[in-house]
Amino acid sequence: MNILFIHYHHFRSNSAIHIVNLARELRARDHDCAVCVPFGAETVECFPDMVAAAHSFTDLRARGMTFSNGKGPDLLHAWTPRELVRVMTRRLHRIHGCPYLVHLEDNEAYLLECHAGAPVAALLQQSPVRLHRTVGPAHTHPKRSVPFLAGAGGLSAIVAPLLENSPPDLPRDVIPPAAEDDFFTPRATDPEQKKQLGLADDEVVLFYPGNVHDANRDEVAELYRAVQRLNEQGCRTRLVRTGEDGGGSLVRRLGLPQEFFIELGYRPREELPSLYALADALVQPGRPGPFNDFRLPAKLPEFFAAGKPVLLPATNVGLDVKDGEDALVLQRGDAEEIATRLLEVIHSPALRERLCTGAADFAARHFSWARSADRLLGLYERVLHHPGDRQMVGVRGPVESLRDAWCRGSWFRPREDT
Repeated sequence: MNILFIHYHHFRSNSAIHIVNLARELRARDHDCAVCVPFGAETVECFPDMVAAAHSFTDLRARGMTFSNGKGPDLLHAWTPRELVRVMTRRLHRIHGCPYLVHLEDNEAYLLECHAGAPVAALLQQSPVRLHRTVGPAHTHPKRSVPFLAGAGGLSAIVAPLLENSPPDLPRDVIPPAAEDDFFTPRATDPEQKKQLGLADDEVVLFYPGNVHDANRDEVAELYRAVQRLNEQGCRTRLVRTGEDGGGSLVRRLGLPQEFFIELGYRPREELPSLYALADALVQPGRPGPFNDFRLPAKLPEFFAAGKPVLLPATNVGLDVKDGEDALVLQRGDAEEIATRLLEVIHSPALRERLCTGAADFAARHFSWARSADRLLGLYERVLHHPGDRQMVGVRGPVESLRDAWCRGSWFRPREDT
């Protein structure tokens, strides 16, 4: 089988980790894979052992993709319904005539509202030209995505709630991310690295790998404030962070003391395991709601696989853990709660040891690239053998259902809330 993934960003994004590892597993099962990205195809160097061919949209826009067997793709996998992916998928669908799937990994309506600063219902009142400009290439169009999703041969999603309002007759499955078994694993702290970063032995070290953007800025700010609160309470704490800040450094924006934070910016993926090893705890900030209920941060499987105490909100993965055994669950996700629960870990060696063991065991039970690839292959087989010829224009019933969901502002929200 030839599979072409159509991604919305370059290879330094978290989503690319998902695609590249699935492609590696599929290749091990004798399927050929390729990934096309809108820009930055050279960033594939982030994955030295990449087994899938990497292309830019420009490379494939005119004539499509030819695989090593001289044939085109059997399936297109659109990684989210965002505009630039939708447009490219339409083009490749016309060239190759093969089915396409759409992968869902976020509450796209919520992300659009954060970007536009207005509810979807208000955006839908804009003129077509203005709405097009408002949405831009990097977000999902509330009108154009409807026939695109309804015309898909199947849907994959990072968490089950994303599938709840999708057309009922489509093949679908949840394809969760994982962590590379030979890469993210419990390991000892490197004293030399700790010294290079200026970390003292009597300091509590937190590590957070992740970008800051419109949708998560407020909740990451609570983690920063929790670090300040711990220091004010006499618990010397430093936060080491990788990733980029959209809108400038949070330390400066929040007016916090710089000495509590070590911001390293973008770092190559191969550096992350040693940074995880430095941490006394790993915190995924946030709270239940329209953003976190419909996502699974790619870093969470890595948190658990690193065998460190994990703190996470009471949603997505947080609904599956045993509080106090596998991880500590945050109900509010504010600075006070984060600081309070971190103190529980700091002051209780027994709890810390239990959480380290529980995290590694949870990772082994719940996260596996091999198992995710098996589920994905099963979905591909159902799409290829699904009766009927679904065209890009979609089917009347699903189109009306999706359009109504957008207009009600309920797309990507649980049924009971609509």
